[in-house]
Amino acid sequence: MTTNKLLKIPILFLLFLGALFAKEDVILNKIVTLDTGYYDVEVKDCYAYVATNNGLKVLDLTDIKNIKPVSFVDSNATAAYDIAIEGDILYLANASSMKIIDISNPNDVREIGEFKNGAKSIIGVAVKEGNVYLSDFDNGFYVVDVKDPSNPVEIANVKTSGNAKKVAIEGDRAFVADGLDGVKVFDISNPSDPKIVGSYKSDMNVVDLVVDKNLLYIANESEGIEVLDVSDPLDIKRISFYFIENFGDSIYSVKKYADRLFVSNSISGLHILDVSDLNNIKEIANFQSAYSTFSAAVCKDNILIASNGGLSVAKFVKDSLEKISEYETGGNSWEVAVKDNYAYTISWKYGLKIIDISDITFPKIIGKYKSDFATDIVVDDKYAYISNDYAGVDIVDISDPKNPKLVSNIKTQGAWSVAKVKDALYVFDLYEGLIIVDVSNKKDPKVVDKISLGERYRRFYAHLVSPSYNMSDFKRDMKIKDGKLFVAAGDKGVEIFDIKKPLSPRFLANVKTSAEAVSLGLLNTYLYVAEKEEGVEVFDIEDPINYKVIDKIETLGKAMDIGFYDSLLLVADENKGLSFFPISKIMENAKEESKDFVIGYDTLSIDVNEDKVFIADENAGLMIFQIIDSKKLEKIDRFINFLYLNILEREPDSEGFEFWKRELIKGQKAAKGVVKFFFESEEFKSKNLSDAEFIKILYKTIFQREPDIEGEKYWESKLAENMSREDIINAFIESPEFEKLLKSFGIN
Repeated sequence: MTTNKLLKIPILFLLFLGALFAKEDVILNKIVTLDTGYYDVEVKDCYAYVATNNGLKVLDLTDIKNIKPVSFVDSNATAAYDIAIEGDILYLANASSMKIIDISNPNDVREIGEFKNGAKSIIGVAVKEGNVYLSDFDNGFYVVDVKDPSNPVEIANVKTSGNAKKVAIEGDRAFVADGLDGVKVFDISNPSDPKIVGSYKSDMNVVDLVVDKNLLYIANESEGIEVLDVSDPLDIKRISFYFIENFGDSIYSVKKYADRLFVSNSISGLHILDVSDLNNIKEIANFQSAYSTFSAAVCKDNILIASNGGLSVAKFVKDSLEKISEYETGGNSWEVAVKDNYAYTISWKYGLKIIDISDITFPKIIGKYKSDFATDIVVDDKYAYISNDYAGVDIVDISDPKNPKLVSNIKTQGAWSVAKVKDALYVFDLYEGLIIVDVSNKKDPKVVDKISLGERYRRFYAHLVSPSYNMSDFKRDMKIKDGKLFVAAGDKGVEIFDIKKPLSPRFLANVKTSAEAVSLGLLNTYLYVAEKEEGVEVFDIEDPINYKVIDKIETLGKAMDIGFYDSLLLVADENKGLSFFPISKIMENAKEESKDFVIGYDTLSIDVNEDKVFIADENAGLMIFQIIDSKKLEKIDRFINFLYLNILEREPDSEGFEFWKRELIKGQKAAKGVVKFFFESEEFKSKNLSDAEFIKILYKTIFQREPDIEGEKYWESKLAENMSREDIINAFIESPEFEKLLKSFGIN
């Protein structure tokens, strides 16, 4: 790198970026994920650091009744389970790795290192004096030297006899919850040579533990809490036990604050125990939740409860816990629809969630409606129509997105997908076929016709009681275009109906597919059919009766949904992610390799809105990505060159160039930070510009023009009045004129 004082760029980022931009004409930039579960929470200052199914999320707790997300670190499609913090560095147990994250600025946390080195399933982490101690379910106990956070080095690994789950440190001892093999005690006085110096065999599965001096509290999976005297690791004694009613087999974690023990359980919620007298442990509170509770933390007099529903905040009111606020997760998602500034997601378990996406980087759940077994959704200006399997179709008033209300229900036997045009609602019913409903009166919808789609759907209905059922087994899509209704009818292919008279559809044609038709895409006169393991089949349907097969496209996994962006076909591949195919090559029937992005767990549905892709993932929840094509990258390249030449008066070095490209892709908020960083860099300050020179370069860079006389005098007077240069930079970059400039460079 050219010698300068701008930034020491982590090698980790540079390696990733080199692969990301090399010879690519399209990339995906993850903007945000609305998580499905919060597995651990730690508090530092006024911020909550939450381990989620997608990585680390940071929440601002300054206003405890209005919790705000401020930053996150992506875990690359793996769940994060445990957190340890030392100083300004956070260590995240991330299943396949341990991520090292700089949290010195909670509003902009950054990954600065990662440890893998053979670890497969890291679910516990603790830190002490520059060494991290990891519990790996498959590989036992690791010690990692993190004195250089950007270059973690394994210095020890001891395979335990059980399945290492969590780890705790006290002095020169590490305590490992080793599953069915109880507890292992390690002497870590020499971190590079840890030795087992004691063990304790519990009657049940030890899933978590916390140590306080010579007392070890262990969470015993199906019974409760054991308290052990570990003053002599060769002779560990159980001195107390507390059984928790309804514990079942779902204990997740135990934490200790002062004389209180916080025990999290999926069935009976959070239990708070008074352990000041070990001979008489008492439960002083129980916080019940509709969700599985995974962890808890204390912030001042508030108790934070992490669950697969999000983060709840409770406090003691008299002798009981009372919820005072919450920050919800998006929940697992099956379908997503986007309209204006709102995304509507549905899932079997959580029903409808309405998400405000006006700030795309931090979407906020503002409304929810609990339907019984939601499978699909279509929205118009004021209403959402939700298919609910054997609970029929709900018509929900969403005119006030913060307070969606049920208007009416259409009784059906197996409503699975919905489509709508004017006052006609089309319901694909697994048992009854295609149902046509007049919804001109939302309070009193009328079924006007039913069209059989074949006997196979009657047999489908029996599968709904199967415990192995999953969404992809039954997905059936419907699309409307140019007065026609297209129905993905499984093994029957695609049924096409003339709906020029919406309430009186007329059968027009059947397109025979190579395999089971589950989802559809329509572009110009072409029909794209997702056929799960068989990929995507493309048909020319300009004449639907005499359709032509154009191409058969192989995909990574199960093709579940289809979308379009510019000249690209987007395919949601369950278990794999998202694939892009150039449409021009498809039309030429030329074999072109796809651009594939592994982004989630069970990608089921996509909705494309301008350059944003909204992805419903059964496990990862709602994910929002930005599509960055070559044209936008070229504009960003020009902007980076512009910054270097105008502010630093030099050509960009290659490493810095790629780093700032990654930042600018994130959008205007990030771009403002980049420009500010350039102006506040030591390299720029070393120029020792006069006030007049400083104002001129601000105008030249941020507004791309010479200063007008009035403006120049105004800002020079502000500097004379002791207004800081930093404040003036902030005023310039927050101006509408600068936002317009960013848009001209493709930065939105």
